[in-house]
Amino acid sequence: MIESLIAPPPATIAPPPTSITPPASSAVTEPVKTVAPIVFNTTIQNTAFQDKEIRVPVGSTVIWTNKDVVLHTVTANDKKFDSGRFGQGQSFKYVFTEKGIYSYFCIPHPLMVGKVIVE
Repeated sequence: MIESLIAPPPATIAPPPTSITPPASSAVTEPVKTVAPIVFNTTIQNTAFQDKEIRVPVGSTVIWTNKDVVLHTVTANDKKFDSGRFGQGQSFKYVFTEKGIYSYFCIPHPLMVGKVIVE
């Protein structure tokens, strides 16, 4: 009679699989970093571009404001942009739509140089 009170042995449970099948595409992709365009204000003063090197993301606008009493230009070396002569208190702006390095100078003062690096 005592034997009937003993529970039967527990059922055996299969162990979990030892390997996991990777998904069809196991390539890891990095998130794309985008930087919003900005407006960068700079000045021309004392017959010099105050920011000799400007770094901006694609789509950004750079605004040069002349604080000198003499006329200046912002002219790309490759002639991609040219402000024409502008005087004290006036500004010139340009939107940079492509990556690259844009070197520029002032026509009346060719030793005045600068560059915009668009990333």
